Amino acid sequence: MKEFSNWHEFNDFFEYKGLTSANKKDWVRKSALSSAYFLEINGVLSAFNEHNGFIFKENFGLKKNSVGLYFLKIFTKKTGTKVYIGKSESPTNDHGIPYRLQDHFRKIQVLPARDRNQFLELAKDPRFGGKGYKLAWDRQKKEFSRYDEELTDKDTDIRKIKQTHGIILGKFKSYIEVSDKFTQLKLKKSNDNQEKKWRAFNKKLKDTYKADIYEPSFWNKNCQIAFLHADDILEGFRDMEDSESENRLLNEDIDKAEKMAIMALRKNFDYDDILNQADMSNPKLICDISKNLAHKNFDLNSVHKRSHELILNNAKIILEKLNHEGLNNWFISVLEKISKSSKDYYLKLSLASDSDFRIASIIQRKTSNNFMVFEPKIDHIYCKCILSHDDLNNFFEKNNLDTYVSTVKKVSNEGKNIKSSFKIIKLKKNNWLNQLINDCYDRFNKKYPYKKREEINTPNYGKKSNGGTPVS
Repeated sequence: MKEFSNWHEFNDFFEYKGLTSANKKDWVRKSALSSAYFLEINGVLSAFNEHNGFIFKENFGLKKNSVGLYFLKIFTKKTGTKVYIGKSESPTNDHGIPYRLQDHFRKIQVLPARDRNQFLELAKDPRFGGKGYKLAWDRQKKEFSRYDEELTDKDTDIRKIKQTHGIILGKFKSYIEVSDKFTQLKLKKSNDNQEKKWRAFNKKLKDTYKADIYEPSFWNKNCQIAFLHADDILEGFRDMEDSESENRLLNEDIDKAEKMAIMALRKNFDYDDILNQADMSNPKLICDISKNLAHKNFDLNSVHKRSHELILNNAKIILEKLNHEGLNNWFISVLEKISKSSKDYYLKLSLASDSDFRIASIIQRKTSNNFMVFEPKIDHIYCKCILSHDDLNNFFEKNNLDTYVSTVKKVSNEGKNIKSSFKIIKLKKNNWLNQLINDCYDRFNKKYPYKKREEINTPNYGKKSNGGTPVS
């Protein structure tokens, strides 16, 4: 049964060339403009690149017209994890999985799509770039002339644009200004909740990384992709001339698979970490999501595998601040055991202020969030947990851990959940820490008995402080 691929780097499938090109050699193709639409950035003209600059290259079995599911991850140290699972049900070059991903990249940047109707609308709107104007050719089609007068209906005749002239949509200082202006216009027209999530993510990225999000290095470093394509299944139906099964795959099976994959996503991430909006409340309760997501064509439990790998990979990035190779490596093995545990808890990464690792219950309670927190420091790992000071000391004495931990203290200002803290200074014998996590979880369950009516739609632990800094 097919499952999601391993994680691939952004540059395995895409080369980002930037939204526009100021190189005139890129403007002309076979004596015609390659793009009829331009921007003026800091006085320099540049033409829109194909697919907003995200150029796809076929690799690892993924093709332009691939159908199926894709799993997108954006992770940075300062903004945390954002994930999205989507689908492509149309086996055409302009609607396959790569096209859907290109559309999401554009949403993250909140920039206008390369669409002539939208471009003409923006060129006429003085709120976008001031006003649009013409970029005309000379008779030999070798030089360009600017005409700053107001665009007329004749200038926006789609049959003539590109053959005789281009249109500059407006004047801007930077891509950030293009995005800001475009966002303002879209906000007045759209109340779409899905778009709101993407816009909020873009604002957070722009506030944090500024113009870097329009550079190739940002995407190469921070974006990863996994996919589950159904191309071979589709080809098999076509070879057998089984149009009924082909239509069922494209119109029903992939859609059902996406809904189930989103269920798996909800079991692994906080609500605010998931960019999906649709199908995020069906079923309403996390505990009603089956642990075995059966589908006749796809192994959707592989979403759990890829999620665990993603979290562990992100954790390794956070652990770079821990300048203690032995402690670093052994702590990774502890996190791996958390991922494989049959217990109903999961690893949550927080990146506000001092980055930390939180252990939170999948079966959540309104009255409580995480029950254990790890904060990597330069030469140790600072830990806070739900056990009392006395219980924690008893555990360490019972397991002869004097050389592994230090500075056991009571904690009084961390909310209801966190009662004590300690430093991990050695971790070669790592089973004790996983046992301590289990003991803390058992105490958590005893202190906060689960009541189904109290469960919310999807974990959202980042809203309040509990045993650590609130997630931003």
